[in-house]
Amino acid sequence: ATLQSLVEVGLGSFLHAFHIPFSGHALSLNQGLILTQACQKTEGRKDAMTAVNGVSIITALLKSLSPIGKRLTPMLAISMQGFLFSIGIFICGNNILGMVLGFSLLSLWSFAQPLLFAYLFFGEKLFIAVEKLWLDIAEKLNMPPEYGLNILIGFVFFKVILSWGVALIGWKYPT
Repeated sequence: ATLQSLVEVGLGSFLHAFHIPFSGHALSLNQGLILTQACQKTEGRKDAMTAVNGVSIITALLKSLSPIGKRLTPMLAISMQGFLFSIGIFICGNNILGMVLGFSLLSLWSFAQPLLFAYLFFGEKLFIAVEKLWLDIAEKLNMPPEYGLNILIGFVFFKVILSWGVALIGWKYPT
């Protein structure tokens, strides 16, 4: 919890304050690595789930002390990602399969959270605006509009596959 809190409060605040692109995705991969390593130090499914949720909740609470940058949405992301990671452990156990499933679920949240919040604020108009914007961009790039969804799905799959690699590395090298 201390290591993840230092990363989130220090590096996370810096990255978010300077609006570095994809910083939330990088920080979520870091969280998954730390949670994988925390699971290595536990015995059994219940202890691993307790450790994962404990680390995530403590980190989310300490994120509120960030001197700069966003606080509320990262706090929600940190706690939700920990919960999703623990679902993988609940389903598959405290083993490599549990880590891979948990890490996969964790990595999807950084795509889902912005969409859910945007939909909460803008409703159906969000999707209409995104569709219009993409059609305009595709026309300017002389690209078929169907490629937009393929590109988005490609990014999601890339992050999930990257998360599998980080989970395997974290499991194999717990220190």
